[in-house]
Amino acid sequence: MDNKTKLKSLLLHLIFCGAVTFALDGQASLPFIAWWFAVINVFEFAMFGKDKLRAKMSWSRTPESTFLIMGLLGAFPAILAGRKAFNHKTTKKEFIIPMWSLFILQIVLAIAYIENVAVKGTKFLGFVSL
Repeated sequence: MDNKTKLKSLLLHLIFCGAVTFALDGQASLPFIAWWFAVINVFEFAMFGKDKLRAKMSWSRTPESTFLIMGLLGAFPAILAGRKAFNHKTTKKEFIIPMWSLFILQIVLAIAYIENVAVKGTKFLGFVSL
């Protein structure tokens, strides 16, 4: 799969999730980030199911890089749930290793950010400056 196709896939996912999030923003007193998290996870879970179906039918597929980047943007819960629910991408090391690596990196950065904002004194991840 060429880079142009990968970029197109990623942009379609981002545009759809962004448009739905902006449409829902301000509803039910939820902040934008909460809507983003909900939308991206529902969408990516559905896309994981769609990708599994397309794999069975030997049709064109969603690039793994799209799933990984969307995971970095908040969709890791959907990716983990989708892997389990659809038994999809559960043995492919080319996907699993980057997925867990990026997930761990995201957790470390989130902890470091929270510590820098909220924790006074000695910090668990004090060596990471944000």
